[in-house]
Amino acid sequence: MRKIRRWPLITLRCLITVFLLLTLVQPVLAGMFITGDVDLLDLHEINALTIGFLSWLLVINTVLLWRPGRGPAWPIGLAVVLAVLVQTQTGTGFSRSLGVHIPLGVALVAVATALTYWAFAYRGGRR
Repeated sequence: MRKIRRWPLITLRCLITVFLLLTLVQPVLAGMFITGDVDLLDLHEINALTIGFLSWLLVINTVLLWRPGRGPAWPIGLAVVLAVLVQTQTGTGFSRSLGVHIPLGVALVAVATALTYWAFAYRGGRR
């Protein structure tokens, strides 16, 4: 029996927490923009690009959690889905396709919340 390495899990917890918080800030920024504070659209865009960058870091981190971290492989698939959704979300935002952009944002928050929950509930231990 080999002990599971902890550092990839700790890194995942940090990354997914920041990712989730930034994702939760996005609708606040959008709402404030819609109500008249047009300067927040730039911040909404910067935050979206940061979320996109973090989504690919999550993919890399879930691979590291699996190997060399000896954790499960399935979070890799969820992280890839999350990263693709983020890229799609960014594209629909730039194209002003709000009929897709808003529901997709809700889905992103749901997936990020699920991954965050799992990352903190997962204990690792021994295999």
